[in-house]
Amino acid sequence: MTNEGPDPADEPGRADGSIEIRRFEDRGGLRRFARAEAARASADRKVCLVAPSEGAVWVVENLLRSGLDPGGAAVFPEVVTASRALGDLAGDLPEARAAASRLARETVLEEALAAEAAAADAPPGEAGPLTGPLLAFLDEQAGDRAVAARGGTNGTAFEAFCERVGAEFGEAAETDRGAARLAALTQWLRRVHRRYRDGLGDLLDPDGLRRALLRAALADGFRQQRWARLAAVGEDALSPADCEVFAAVGAPEGIAWALPADAPPPPVPAGVEFREVPAPRPGVH
Repeated sequence: MTNEGPDPADEPGRADGSIEIRRFEDRGGLRRFARAEAARASADRKVCLVAPSEGAVWVVENLLRSGLDPGGAAVFPEVVTASRALGDLAGDLPEARAAASRLARETVLEEALAAEAAAADAPPGEAGPLTGPLLAFLDEQAGDRAVAARGGTNGTAFEAFCERVGAEFGEAAETDRGAARLAALTQWLRRVHRRYRDGLGDLLDPDGLRRALLRAALADGFRQQRWARLAAVGEDALSPADCEVFAAVGAPEGIAWALPADAPPPPVPAGVEFREVPAPRPGVH
C-alpha cells in the first residue's frame, strides 16, 4: 500500500496576493499537480494553468486530455502561456485593452527599423533581419525585471535599459571609440523603439500589458475574477515581471507555482511574497 500524503493541490489557496511555491521530486509530481488543479475546474470555478511556452501548452493539454474519463463530463481548464493570460486579463480592465499579435508586432517593428535604416548612426547592413532578435530582446527585458524595479508603470522596460547602458557608454565615449559607437547605437535603437510603440497605437505588447494591469491594480484596485485559481507549472512558466503582475491582480483562490525540487529559488520582486508549501510526503510502502 502506498501513502503519498495529501495532494498539495487539495489544500486551499490564499487570495492575499502571495504566490505559493510547491516543489516536486520528479516530473511525475508536476504532472500530478497539473491534473489535480485541472480536476478542480468547473463551470462556476474556472482554473488557469500557465505553461512556459506554446509547445508546453500543447504537452499539458494532451496530458490532461489523456486523463479524462471518457464517460464523464469535464470542464477543461484554460492552459496558456503567461503572455496569453495577461492578454486575456487586459480585456477585463475597466477600459479594455487589446494585446498585439506576434505578426502585428513583427510588422510594426520591421517598419520602424526600415524607417531608421538610413540614419547616420544606423548599424551597417540590412535592418530587416534585426526584427526577430530585437523583438525577442524587448520581451526579455520586459520580463526579466519587475516593473517597479525599473522605474514604475510609466516608462517601458526598453527605455529603462537604454537609460542604464546609455549612461554607462556616455561616460566612456570621450576616450573610448567603441563606447562612443555603442552609445550612438543605443540612441538609434531608442528611436526605433519609439516608432514601434507609436506604430502599435492602442495595441499592447507584453511590456505594455504588464504595465497596464499593474497600474490598474495599484491605482484603481483592479482584481481579476476571470479565474478562481491560477497555477503555473515549470521553471520558466513565470518571469519576475509576471509574478509581480499576477500577485497584484490576484486570484480568489490563490496562485501556485509548481517547480522541480532542485530548481533555484525564483527572483522575488519587491512587494511579492513567495510562500514555500511543503511537498507531499514521499511514498511509503
